[in-house]
Amino acid sequence: MNIAFVGFGTVGKNVAVRLQRPKLGLNLRTVAIVDSKGAAICHDGLDLETAIEVKNKCNSISEWHPYGLSNITTLDVLERVDIDLLIETTITDIRDGEPGLSNITSALSKGIDVITTNKGPVALSFYQLKKIAERSGSRLRYSGTVGGGTPILDFARQQLKNEKILSVKGVLNSTSNYILWKMAKDKVSLNDALQEAKSRGIAEADSRYDITGIDTACKLVILANSIMDFRVDLKDVTIQGIENISLNNVLEAENAGKAVRLIGRIEDRLKVSPELIAKTDPLYVEADNNSICFSTEYNNYILIGKGAGGKETANTVIRDLLDLYQVELLHNKTVPRVALPLVR
Repeated sequence: MNIAFVGFGTVGKNVAVRLQRPKLGLNLRTVAIVDSKGAAICHDGLDLETAIEVKNKCNSISEWHPYGLSNITTLDVLERVDIDLLIETTITDIRDGEPGLSNITSALSKGIDVITTNKGPVALSFYQLKKIAERSGSRLRYSGTVGGGTPILDFARQQLKNEKILSVKGVLNSTSNYILWKMAKDKVSLNDALQEAKSRGIAEADSRYDITGIDTACKLVILANSIMDFRVDLKDVTIQGIENISLNNVLEAENAGKAVRLIGRIEDRLKVSPELIAKTDPLYVEADNNSICFSTEYNNYILIGKGAGGKETANTVIRDLLDLYQVELLHNKTVPRVALPLVR
């Protein structure tokens, strides 16, 4: 099976590390790796260990002689290389979903399966992508867009498929949770806690989506559409972030035996806002953990786990990979693909 990476940063490289383990049972050949400056292509397969070394040393895979090509895009690669699976881990942009949206749309239209960790395209164009995949016989997996290393989407789709989900609420952003926890723990300002989160690799250099609640809103939209068929988008979410939370707010909550947490809710409407919760509440988690509660007609289910990190998110990619191909492995057959004209 020919695979290609698009985006070869922290998550992409961690996926590459995992793919080198022999226990997956898949016959994989990496024929292309694309980053923001170019690509490396080899139809006979690229060595992933060397690819990681080149990326770390040169900051672009396009510097890899003799396989590197500068100024070549993902769309170029999809035209010239035979690919069965695209692993798409580019950075989220919720304005237009690019470049991830074009990458995923083009791949699905060509009958190529896609695994992505990019929230933008899935939050903005879930139903469009689903329709393209259905028409071409390709498949889209996106477990890493919600919950990082915690199998939130997998749990909802697989374990709750026979139950009607009535509501969802949770702490879904690791950066904001770490900040609020750190402020209370060490009595520091929001900015100081944010800088600490960045130094620990919990927060991205640009953390605006995390602080303003947009990241959580994207995850709510993905959850609402993919497991509850709400047919909503970001404009349907009421969003309030933590940017105006002061140290005094956090300490007042502490004195009352409570905590401030950024909570996302799917009920009769979608909402993101800071809330006061008791420390006995199952949603109360510390550091960079996430928590989520699914309320169904029969029960309440709580998941708690790591919500961020390259290794954790890479693990969701591997889960998606095994989910896509385990049936074909068991039955030794290939699902037919149909290439479609690119529709935007």
